[in-house]
Amino acid sequence: MDIFNEDIQKVLLSALLGALIGLEREWSGKAAGFRTMMLVSVGGTLFTLVSHHMALLDIRHASDVTRIASNIVTGIGFIGAGIIFRNQQSIHGVTTAAAVWTAGAIGMSVGIGDYQVAVETTAIVLIILVILHFIEKRFESKYMIRDYVIRQEYTTDAALLKPTDFFDKNYKIRKVKTEKSEGMVVLTWTVRATQEKHDLVVAQLVRDTRVTQLHY
Repeated sequence: MDIFNEDIQKVLLSALLGALIGLEREWSGKAAGFRTMMLVSVGGTLFTLVSHHMALLDIRHASDVTRIASNIVTGIGFIGAGIIFRNQQSIHGVTTAAAVWTAGAIGMSVGIGDYQVAVETTAIVLIILVILHFIEKRFESKYMIRDYVIRQEYTTDAALLKPTDFFDKNYKIRKVKTEKSEGMVVLTWTVRATQEKHDLVVAQLVRDTRVTQLHY
């Protein structure tokens, strides 16, 4: 028995390509890193190979080799869903989940012998994760999201503070919430704006006599 037959070579190549993607995720400190990406890619390859060999065993040639492939996609989707988590303000893990899904697809490409597509797709994925990440960070450095929690004394004739009183342009209001608590009005704003604009707004709120307490 040839222990380095073509199928084993495919599995090894798949492990290598998954490792390249996993190293980037590991370097970025993500939940699904080096070993996870390798296993997903190898699993995609192995399931593809098994489905092909099972079809060859069918002497009636009635097997549908695409059935296992479609279930691979579904199964990897469940893995990706387990990586995604959400807090009150944002969702995390979507990019890593997409990388897991793509690693499985790369493994399937290796399994059917389409090495060029698998290798080139891995290169494209690394470009997306590494190079475009820096471009995204540069854009985000100009705009940041800040949560403001403002306590204002509640009176029937007092005008409530509004984000539009302070943010005039180049901003985006993501959430506005108003609550009453112990004779006070608690205002919660989630606003995306430039760092400079946030600093100006904080200075204005600190000077505003209507504000009794400010957290940001």
